[in-house]
Amino acid sequence: RISQFITTISAMGSEGDGSILVLALALIIMLIFSPVYVYRRYLQRQLESFNEDAQSAEVAVDQLGVKMAQSTVCTLLHVAVIANRLNATEYLLATGASLTLTDSDGNNAAKLVQDPTGVGAPMAALLEKEAARRARNSANEAGIVAGATVWARDKSGDFQHCSVKSVSKDGRFATCVKLEESEPGSCYTMDQPQPQRHQ
Repeated sequence: RISQFITTISAMGSEGDGSILVLALALIIMLIFSPVYVYRRYLQRQLESFNEDAQSAEVAVDQLGVKMAQSTVCTLLHVAVIANRLNATEYLLATGASLTLTDSDGNNAAKLVQDPTGVGAPMAALLEKEAARRARNSANEAGIVAGATVWARDKSGDFQHCSVKSVSKDGRFATCVKLEESEPGSCYTMDQPQPQRHQ
């Protein structure tokens, strides 16, 4: 609209029926409204650019979603093992990284060791050593150690008061010997060596 107005005023001045006053008025109006017009055009271009960027971003997010669905998701420990980075693996294990978590393909860190009998042998040994250490610690935390006195189920499913004879390496199984003086439902304390029946 402003450009049409300017064109009309210019035509009036060129035909000779306008005056200097009309041209001066047109110039003043143009000076007042031209920044608004320029700013409006600038905003319109910015909006068009924003819309193009938004469409590009949508396409990029869709492509990223497809890539994520097709790629393996894993922990930092998995990445360190795959890259055969012993120092990084030692650090992650020291800070409590899980050996049992699996990646999106169902592999734990030990399964991802590259060439476990060759180049990856130190990595395989490190993971195996840490797994054994954690198994020992968990067995000790649970109190399952040789010589401990426990209540355990026998083969028939009855609870028996037993002494632990041995514990498997992974700490999941124990061999127990029944204590002869115990009776099911009895409670023994250091102060009361005699069985006390629970009511």
